[in-house]
Amino acid sequence: MTTPSAALRAQLRRILSWQDAHVGFEKSVEGLSPKLRGARVVGFPHSAWELLEHMRITQHDILDFCRNPDYEEIAWPDAYWPKSPAPPSDGAWADNPRIKIGCYPVHVEGDEIRLEFPDRASEGALDSPVRGP
Repeated sequence: MTTPSAALRAQLRRILSWQDAHVGFEKSVEGLSPKLRGARVVGFPHSAWELLEHMRITQHDILDFCRNPDYEEIAWPDAYWPKSPAPPSDGAWADNPRIKIGCYPVHVEGDEIRLEFPDRASEGALDSPVRGP
């Protein structure tokens, strides 16, 4: 018999890894040449680096808002984007947490949101409790 928790985990695993109608983030940047990470495509306002950093900054801000009782709002929109279209160093791309692990909010219980890594959706532990304001 499948428990509600196991069924939810299975559904979340499918949702987070489903790529029939889209390409997942990791696949979309796989093999991207370092020379292209800071390049802006004609007609598109942001480079791959700018998008990656924007995701990292925004995710961090959302989590800080949820966890930190002393949260201070950052300036919109300037603080949500990197200053340069290119990574500041060769290691900056690989060191970005979104490239390394990619976490998603997947579990809500009352006023608690927990983050879980997609490849760990079948394990028993849910990671990183985040409390709502």
